[in-house]
Amino acid sequence: MGTRASQLAMRVLATIEGGESTERRLHARFAPLLAFGREWFHPAPSLIAYINEIRGREGRPPIDAAQPGFHHASRAGSR
Repeated sequence: MGTRASQLAMRVLATIEGGESTERRLHARFAPLLAFGREWFHPAPSLIAYINEIRGREGRPPIDAAQPGFHHASRAGSR
């Protein structure tokens, strides 16, 4: 039996302002990376780069998907 997204330890990596149109745009952009249905994404280089771009604008350090404990799915969306 596989791991369910609800069984993973989660943490917020970055947030952006936006509404439903922003969320739809992100889902369309990262659709090839979908995992666990419709809300979770594999940490491909393009998604990690996008997250690090946001983190950089916030003055936060980049994340490294190769670090121990980094799970293989991220939730894309807006706040």
